[in-house]
Amino acid sequence: MEVDRKGVWFDRAAAGLAALGPAVFAGLHGLAVPDAAHDLAVLRSVGGGYTGLFRALDAVVAWPFLLVPAGAPAHRAAFGAAVATGALGLLLFVLVRGVVRASMPEATRLGPLLGLASSLIATLGTSVQLEGTVAGGAVLGAVLAVAPMVALLTGPHQGARRVRAAFLLGLAASYEPGLGAMGVVFVLVHVLASRTWKVSPREGALLGLAGLLGLSPLLLPLSRLRALPALAASVSRFASPLGEPGLGHHPSVRAYFLGELGAVTLAFAALGAFALVRERASRPVGLALTLAAALGVGLVALGAPSGPTRYGAATLATVGLASVLAGSGMLALAKFVQNTRVPFAGASAAMILLLELAIPARGADDASLALAARRKTADAGVRWATFTFDGLPPESVVLVNDVALFHRALALRAQGAWRADLLLVPLFDVGGRAAGPALVKEPRLGPLYRDMALYGAPEEYSLSQLSAVRPVVGSFDVHWDRRLARHFVAAGLFDRYSIEPRGPSDRRMARDERAVDLAERSREAANDPELRQVTATMLRARAVAAGAMGEREWIARTLDDLRVVAPDDDVAARLVRAVVLGKGAVPGGFVTAARP
Repeated sequence: MEVDRKGVWFDRAAAGLAALGPAVFAGLHGLAVPDAAHDLAVLRSVGGGYTGLFRALDAVVAWPFLLVPAGAPAHRAAFGAAVATGALGLLLFVLVRGVVRASMPEATRLGPLLGLASSLIATLGTSVQLEGTVAGGAVLGAVLAVAPMVALLTGPHQGARRVRAAFLLGLAASYEPGLGAMGVVFVLVHVLASRTWKVSPREGALLGLAGLLGLSPLLLPLSRLRALPALAASVSRFASPLGEPGLGHHPSVRAYFLGELGAVTLAFAALGAFALVRERASRPVGLALTLAAALGVGLVALGAPSGPTRYGAATLATVGLASVLAGSGMLALAKFVQNTRVPFAGASAAMILLLELAIPARGADDASLALAARRKTADAGVRWATFTFDGLPPESVVLVNDVALFHRALALRAQGAWRADLLLVPLFDVGGRAAGPALVKEPRLGPLYRDMALYGAPEEYSLSQLSAVRPVVGSFDVHWDRRLARHFVAAGLFDRYSIEPRGPSDRRMARDERAVDLAERSREAANDPELRQVTATMLRARAVAAGAMGEREWIARTLDDLRVVAPDDDVAARLVRAVVLGKGAVPGGFVTAARP
């Protein structure tokens, strides 16, 4: 049998473009500084902190790139996400080619062209590129969602295909349960529709073993869970089966998919689903793809991140499946036009296929604009970090009682933007592994750790003893004794602890020294959800300290700063009612009233 060498080379070239094009595009843009919305993803990929139960494979993918000696860890790990973007492009290419062969064998030669176009529609879009240019982006999850589908449809032996699919389903579920659900729906629907559900006991045991082996990445975070019980409890909200919540959810699912794929692509996807389900030969794969994509849409509606800051793995996988269906719809329309008895029917069909190649070009242009806008946001994050941390006195001890702020500091360290002389102390978990290195470097932290372990709040003597040898900065906590508030004066977004209590004039002068920079950084942080949250937490702590002291001028100035990032803050409203308006509080009583 003569081999079609031209067809083989064209197939390989198309597959190479489907993989290399998105990977190179993401890799070049990944040189930008990761923005604050990806703090947890950065830490997860570089091993800088415990950030939840799922997505442990991010560290595995980033590990080879972290061995490179040059560059900051976050920048090196970002190339792992770029490689995952290329892998997603290749998987979508193979999936489309397999769907074309199953549905329209006579159009097999068009499979590589349609596979390339459909793959680029998904991988050059804004969502995939934004996640593929940062360390720990969600593209790896989309790869794991699509991989079982490809494994089930490709390969000479049905039993081997099932075992591979079971293992990959376990990996997908270990990354995010929602991804495992999408894969399970695809596999079950395809098996039932194709009537190939008969499994021998030996094969069933192999399938179960492969699935359990795929779940093995969960062992790493579970082992760390026992080692860090307090920290695990404080960050349990990040162990979401739908992705990291609160970092980006589009107000309208319909508007998101229209903006990401466009009305033309969605129309072709609907046509493709209809064409695949209509034909008996392609009905199993058509039903499986359609229902898996519908489940993905449901996951987005339930809260999977869908922009503008973060995009979840289920969101990206749904975009990929929609592009696969769109390729099938494009082929069905081209076949219909070619079979009609009109002049230039063949040329018209070819033009329809060329139209699909124009769609990823538009998507790449939109992605470039979105990446440029994110780079501006990242630059604002660098200026925020410079103002917040670089302006602190040398050799400062930085007391952090907020988990998000602690993650921001660790992410800055991974990005190479952290001052080495600063000593970071996580007060929310002084008994955990994260607090150990600080105690080794500064043994005088021992009394402070003891106070936090016994009373949940520092004593005046412990802080004064520490501040006598090193500058101490932090934020007042609502659970602390209100007498400590008089020891703090503004130091940017932090407050510096003084051995002796300070008066209103000292606080006014310290705040006015950097008031202009504070206002500017707060306005920039208001445009970034994660930085806005961290900034509001720090200014809210200052407002609580101001309420504890009852200094009206200091309260008013603090509220002015807080309104920039949190205009409707509940603590600020209660502070105004309690102290400024004199309804229900004596100086210092606000601290007790503000406690949750």
